[in-house]
Parts: sequence; C-alpha cells; structure tokens
Amino acid sequence: MTKRAGYPRCCSMIAGAILCALLAGCGYEHELDDLGLTQRQAEDRETFQSVSISNAWANPPGMTFVMQRGLVNGAEQRIGLKNTVPVAGDNILVLRTRSGHLAAGRFRFEEFMTRTGGAPAPFQDIEPGELITADDSLGTYFWSQEIVGSNVTCVFAVRRLTVSERSLPQDARVMDVMLRNCIAGTEAEALAPVLDAGIGYSALAGTGTGGGTRMLSPLAAPGMD
Repeated sequence: MTKRAGYPRCCSMIAGAILCALLAGCGYEHELDDLGLTQRQAEDRETFQSVSISNAWANPPGMTFVMQRGLVNGAEQRIGLKNTVPVAGDNILVLRTRSGHLAAGRFRFEEFMTRTGGAPAPFQDIEPGELITADDSLGTYFWSQEIVGSNVTCVFAVRRLTVSERSLPQDARVMDVMLRNCIAGTEAEALAPVLDAGIGYSALAGTGTGGGTRMLSPLAAPGMD
C-alpha cells in the first residue's frame, strides 16, 4: 500500500503558490544546431559514459555509480544511490548544468521533468503545486514524500543551484537537481543527498572539507564568478 504523507491544507496552498511563482519565466531555448536538430533532439543523441565516483559533482551518501553525458551548453550526471528496499525504480540523483543564454530564466518544473524522462516512480503523477517548499544554506528546494508499506519512505525533490551558491563544473552558471530516494528510514535521511551537505560539494571537495566550510570544486573552470 502506498500513501502520500498528509500536510496541513494551508501549508500545501502556500507551498503551491510559491512554487508556481518560482516556476514562471523563460525556459530553455530550442535552437537548431548545424544538422538542423532541435536542442532536445541533439541532446537525445548523446550517450552516458561511466565516470569515476571521485568525479561526481556532488557528494551524497551511498553513491554506487556515476554516469555523465554532454548537453547543449552543459552536461548531465546521474549518480546512483544505494537501494535496499523492494520499491520499483532506482534511487538516483540527477544533475544538469547550463551555461550561456541557456542558463537564463527561472527553473521550470515541467521542462525539467521532460528533459530527464519524467518524474520517477512512485511520483509519476506529481504536480508542482503538491511540492513542499523548504530551505537550507544553499537556498530553496521543493520536495514530496510517499510512504510505501509500513516502513519505506520515498522522497522526490528538485532544486536549482547557481554559481553564487556553490562552484559548478566547467563554465556552468546553473545546475538543476532532481532526487528520487526510497529508504527504510526517515524523510530527513532520504532527503540527505539533495541537501546542502550532500549537494554543496563535489566528491573530491567534500572529501577534503570534512564537513566544514564549502570550498571551490576542483572541477570548476578558471575564471568563474
């Protein structure tokens, strides 16, 4: 049996209103490349390659693999997370960077979901207004929770990070993040990979900080703001 955690109606309405406002604005441009492909078509032709966990753009607990591919004016990493519960789907952290004019505009939930292949199970039907708004030292994130059976907590979360909040790989200006994590634990434990301690550092930088002050990622290119 799966059930969505309940929250006060007023909180849901406030969270929905804030999220809808934040999701307004410009989206990614669908410009053509030299072959006449749209941005999405060009990106769909890119394949993921396995990279070392030490090259991960984040430092979440329980990393199992890292896959990376190029995008139009950006790149994408998918970080696998430990999964020990009998729930369909993978525990995964998706990171998509953008530079240049593609970094302009506000985060758009539906656009991001389309780019990443849709919201993962058990959140396939999630709507922006259902997400809860919360903050940490890196800014605002949006999340939802599902309770599966008697002891499994599944969370879904999205957020956008900019170069003013942490260093980003290459010449990226923004990094959009999505988490799906199902564990036999609390919602706080399930959310850990997308919160500041897990997402505020690259894997190498996180190893060197010992949980202290955020430091510049060794993956960041020279000359970034």
